Parts: sequence; structure tokens; C-alpha cells
Amino acid sequence: MLIDTGSPVTIISAETHIPGLTLRPSELHLTSFTGQQIRLRGEADVNVETDGRATRLRLVVSDMGSHRPLMGREWIKALRTASGLETLNVCPVATQPTLKEVMDKHCEVFKEELGRIPVKVALRLKEGAKPLQTGFHPFNVHLLAYRLIDKTGV
Repeated sequence: MLIDTGSPVTIISAETHIPGLTLRPSELHLTSFTGQQIRLRGEADVNVETDGRATRLRLVVSDMGSHRPLMGREWIKALRTASGLETLNVCPVATQPTLKEVMDKHCEVFKEELGRIPVKVALRLKEGAKPLQTGFHPFNVHLLAYRLIDKTGV
């Protein structure tokens, strides 16, 4: 779990499995540091234990696909208070992968030849519109990947 002092809440991905977790609707409206709206699946109160003391804290579950869990200020403050510490000691986390490691791991995306995405697409046409078939249009994945890298800094 990453500590994120910029996040008011602790948030995990809906893909993170926690046995017996029952969600309730959340009235939170969260945005990322880039301004993107964060879709939420719900929230729950969970038992958290530190230094032999248990407390119930809110856990927010996002509906944004897989991401690393973030410990926000709500939990940081509660756990620091529960442990009686001025500071909260955490385990170090792994370093971010290098660009080469990402490219090696996802080499299929960076191949020179054209690829296909196995996704079915449905188009809804306006009433009376006449569809045209114009043939195959190649998509430059490299250009998109480099634009994303430039935009996000990843």
C-alpha cells in the first residue's frame, strides 16, 4: 500500500479481493491529481489493527481498473494516533519499473507490425444515416504510446 498524503481517503481497486467486504454506496466525489474523475464502486468500514490496537476505518473502493492501493490522510492520522507515534513507520515499497522494463514486459504492444485488439465494437447510427465501408485503416500504436508517455511522464 502506498502512502499518499495528497489523498483524503484510503482507496483500493475493485479488483483487490477482500473476503467478506460488503460495500455501501459512497457519496464521495473524488478526482485524481490530474483532474480525472475517479469512479467509485462504494465504501466500507473495515477493522484495522496496529500495535495490538484495533480501530474501524473507512475503505473506499474504486471502479477504475487495477491500481495500487493508496493509504490516505484519514488512515494515516488514525493509525498514527492509535499507535501513539508522532510519525508512522511503513515498509519501503518497490521502485517504479524503468521504461525498458515496461517495454520488455509489454513487447507485444511495441512490435513493428500491425496488431489487432480483440474487442467487439457496436456503432449506433443516427436514423436515416447511410454507413460507408472504406476499408482498413492502420492505427499507429507507437505514436499513441509515445504521446501517452509524454503526457503522463510514465
